[in-house]
Amino acid sequence: MGDVIQSEANYFGDCPECGRNDGYINIGRGHWFVCHKHKTMWFIGSNLFSDWKEETEEEQRNNFDLLGLASFKRVEPWYRMGKGENQHE
Repeated sequence: MGDVIQSEANYFGDCPECGRNDGYINIGRGHWFVCHKHKTMWFIGSNLFSDWKEETEEEQRNNFDLLGLASFKRVEPWYRMGKGENQHE
C-alpha cells in the first residue's frame, strides 16, 4: 500500500462519518488527510509539512494510485470541540 503519513488525530480534522483519520498523503505541495473505511479525503493546506520535498512526483502519483484516492469523496473535515465533547465512539 502507498505511504500515508500518520499524524495526531483531530488537529487537522477527522472523517465526518467516523471521527477518525488514517493520516495524510502529499499531492504536490498539498496535504490531504484520508479515511480508508469511508473513502473520504480532505485538504488541510499546502507546504505545511516539508516531507513533500523528499517525494518525487512519480512517488506521489504511485501512492495516489495505490491507495485508490481517485474514487475517494472530497469532504469537509469534522473537528472535535474539546475533550469529551462532540466525539464519535
